[in-house]
Amino acid sequence: VRSSAASDVYKRQVSTQSTGSILQKGDKFMSHKETKLRGSCGCGNVTYLASFPFAYATHCHCSMCRKVHGAAFATFYSTASLELTEKTEKIKIFHSSSFAHRGFCPNCSSVIFMKYSDEPFYWITGGTLDNQDIENLPTASLTCLQPQSHIFVKDKAKWYSIEDKLTQYQESPKV
Repeated sequence: VRSSAASDVYKRQVSTQSTGSILQKGDKFMSHKETKLRGSCGCGNVTYLASFPFAYATHCHCSMCRKVHGAAFATFYSTASLELTEKTEKIKIFHSSSFAHRGFCPNCSSVIFMKYSDEPFYWITGGTLDNQDIENLPTASLTCLQPQSHIFVKDKAKWYSIEDKLTQYQESPKV
């Protein structure tokens, strides 16, 4: 069982047996598509490239997402690859459950991604995508930026009312 406390900043020589990967500048994950979107944390110390188009987009209402993001929900995009750029010196990992971990900036604490241990892709946080790449996308490509669902609706903030017509799942469907 993983601890739900933030781990120390990973260094390249440290093994991560619980996650099977280390996140450092220049690391590449999974296959790369031709199009990459840039993203960054609030202070700019963590920057990344994510493969695009995204396979799935969702708003998560689980209590962990609400607490970690300080909001009614967190918006995530699934990406087949995530590459931390050369500018990124380090990223911290928070083992938020026995089956998932989150990567965040050690300086400003912006959550960059979430990764389930049983899935090959990363869920990047929507708020960290940089607008300049999105503004240059063809209009037809923008549809995969629109969330398809709300997940963990059973845990949503009692003060928040979902007003859109997106599919609502009480938990999380397999995507």
